[in-house]
Amino acid sequence: MKTKLSIIMGCLLAVLYAASPVFASSKVWTNNPAAGQTSSNILGSAGSMSWAPTGQPGSSDIGWVTNNLAANTTNILYRDSNYGTGGLIFSNSNTAAAGTAINKFLVNAGSFSVGSMTVGYNGVVEVGGTGSLTVRNSLAFGSGGTLILNGQAGGTAGFLNLGDTNFVIHGTLVSNKGTINWTSDTNRIMRVADGGQLVANLGTTYVNSGVSFDSNATFSVNLDSTSGQNAMLALGSNLTLNASSVLNLSDGVVGNVYTVATAIAISGTFGTVTPDYIVNYDATDITVQFIPEPSTLLLVTAGLVGLAALCRRHPQQHS
Repeated sequence: MKTKLSIIMGCLLAVLYAASPVFASSKVWTNNPAAGQTSSNILGSAGSMSWAPTGQPGSSDIGWVTNNLAANTTNILYRDSNYGTGGLIFSNSNTAAAGTAINKFLVNAGSFSVGSMTVGYNGVVEVGGTGSLTVRNSLAFGSGGTLILNGQAGGTAGFLNLGDTNFVIHGTLVSNKGTINWTSDTNRIMRVADGGQLVANLGTTYVNSGVSFDSNATFSVNLDSTSGQNAMLALGSNLTLNASSVLNLSDGVVGNVYTVATAIAISGTFGTVTPDYIVNYDATDITVQFIPEPSTLLLVTAGLVGLAALCRRHPQQHS
């Protein structure tokens, strides 16, 4: 009887074992560049095996790139074709080397899909060229982390595709043309948290959902210094501004009107705005104008007068 019971139990355990999922394993990147140097390796290349345990992180693995690098040192993993992992973590705990000891992931081309991604302190993730990054389940974006969208809005380049995940920015998101696209739930909100920053350089950043700026969250816009630049942030839903949020503006031409945000609806206003700029809010757009203060104009005028006087004292000689 015991023998039969043992056989039955053994068979049941074998069935359960066969039906069990394959659990994700952790792969730790071990290749530290020399101090003051930059190293660059392909993620997913058979010839790049600096992982412990040995082997590239696969579709069910989590890759940890959290080396404690020295100052002025950059460790880059990049991808130029389609690939995917269970998860990726990029950060560096060396607080003494703030902003100079970087663990970076670069998607140059192709589609990279990841189940979860964490961008922590001194971690940088950049989507550039013709690349796109898809985060299916979870995106954690911590203070001191940087995410860069460096592509062509409206195309496949510079795309951040999000699945069933929130997107809360505690670090810095830099967009030089790009698209942030929820693939399943467009009712989610991209939230720029207290201390977080969204930087919009020349070109349009498209978000197919809504965006909110918390207290002490910053929207930094670099305007075109030669011509009007419109729709820096274009939303498929609403824009919500906390009364203590910050609008940081730079450049711009006197007389030009710049549209820095468009949305289905806009509520609230920025509490702090860079001096010498006027901001106008309507139901769906935010526009700005560069209007120097009289003291600034006085300095410019004085400089021009001085230049004219100098030219009179030293007239151009003609042969």
